Amino acid sequence: MTFESLKIELDRYGANKGKLIAQITLTGKDARTTLTLPPDVGEKVLQLAKNAIIDAVEQSANDFIFELTTAIPETLNLESKP
Repeated sequence: MTFESLKIELDRYGANKGKLIAQITLTGKDARTTLTLPPDVGEKVLQLAKNAIIDAVEQSANDFIFELTTAIPETLNLESKP
C-alpha cells in the first residue's frame, strides 16, 4: 500500500463537535482504504507540525513585507506643479 493523504479536520456537528478528526488514506493495487485514527492523533500531529506552521507563516509575512517595501519607493515625489 502507498500513502495517499492525511486529513485533519475540526468536526463541526454531532457527538464529536469541536474535536479534531484525523484520517489517513492508503492506496493499493486494487483498493483504497481510509482509516479514522484515534481521537488524539490529530492534535499530536498538529503539535509536531507547530514549528513548521509558525515558520511558514513567518516566511509568508517576510515575503509580504519585502514585496511592499520594494513596490513603494523610499521617497515619493509629491511636489505640486505650478
